[in-house]
Amino acid sequence: MIVLSSSFDYKKVWSLINWIGFNSQALLRSPDTRTQAFLGISSLVHNFCSMRNRCQVVPEVQEFMKILESYVQGNCRARDPERKEKVLLSLKAIGNAGLAATAQIPVLNKCLQAKSSLLEVRLAVIGAFRRIPCEADRTVLRQLYQTVDEDVELRIASYYMLMKCPSEQLFDTVAVTLQNERSSQVGSFVWTHLSQLLETNDPLKQQIKKSLPNDIVTKDFDLEHWKYSSYVDATFRPETSSVGANAEAALVFSPKSFMPRSAMANLTVFVMGYAVNLLEVGIRLENAEYLVQKMFGHKQAPLMDVPKGTKSSGKKWRMRNPLKSSIQSVEKLGAVQRHSLRKFSAARQQVEKPRLRKAKQSCHNVDYSGIYELEAKVRMHLSKYQLEWED
Repeated sequence: MIVLSSSFDYKKVWSLINWIGFNSQALLRSPDTRTQAFLGISSLVHNFCSMRNRCQVVPEVQEFMKILESYVQGNCRARDPERKEKVLLSLKAIGNAGLAATAQIPVLNKCLQAKSSLLEVRLAVIGAFRRIPCEADRTVLRQLYQTVDEDVELRIASYYMLMKCPSEQLFDTVAVTLQNERSSQVGSFVWTHLSQLLETNDPLKQQIKKSLPNDIVTKDFDLEHWKYSSYVDATFRPETSSVGANAEAALVFSPKSFMPRSAMANLTVFVMGYAVNLLEVGIRLENAEYLVQKMFGHKQAPLMDVPKGTKSSGKKWRMRNPLKSSIQSVEKLGAVQRHSLRKFSAARQQVEKPRLRKAKQSCHNVDYSGIYELEAKVRMHLSKYQLEWED
């Protein structure tokens, strides 16, 4: 209840922070302690730091943040499910702590720059910057957004996190990057986000709306929202009423799949001059296309990367249906057999034809001497009869 309450007693929070600090080694480093406890304690630290300036110098807060840092440092490349879960929860806890996490930025940058780290872990590192003060160094996020060879999801997440702390220098970087953008997914998201900000009626976004240059949208990426990443912002606030609401949603696609990789929705209600964040939901899926194909019976397999050790001209390979390929193999085998029989019969006819020709040619070579002698005798007798007849 203390963690969730926004009007709790400062003395109670201070006593609880002291207790956690004194017992942090036994409580948080124990193998029996669930890492989910980090989220609750980090939220408590955030509420404590929102009431106290320079809370990061408090020894108890420093001890807790060092424990979170120890779980992240050296484990960003972890493939083991248990270690990966601890890393992800520790990064979420660092993001919850916010003001107290300034000292952990070098560790976050190192984990974010490691390309061998899992994509899910690198995205969680970007999310850990959400409550860190804007005065902190965000150069790595800027470089990641400008790197065209990086993953689309990383670039979009970096841009979205950078826009939480807008500045003129950032606007210049966004305008130049958008002008030279080669990725349709990144360009579509940035274009829709800037277009929505220039037209939003959200009271919380009026400052960034006024600070945006009119020529920041240097390239048009008006593409289909059901195929490309996009951002939507809608505000419902009647002029005669003191009650209103703002809803924003984001959909991120990846060139690796025809299904969206992640989605975000946020709902804020305005009541009597106060903004209350009612709902914030985020979801990310991988390999969802295989489930969709199984449910709807999609026959065509998805595109996949070329196997290692195979030369390719940059084209994608398509997975074969094993049942279909087996049937095709049987049909091809039968076709080969029929073709071979035809070839064999044709070859046999070609072999038999020369034999017949040779037999016909051999008839001309028969000995006709007896017939010639008989013909000569008949002619001699006929000539004798002809002479007698003339006499």
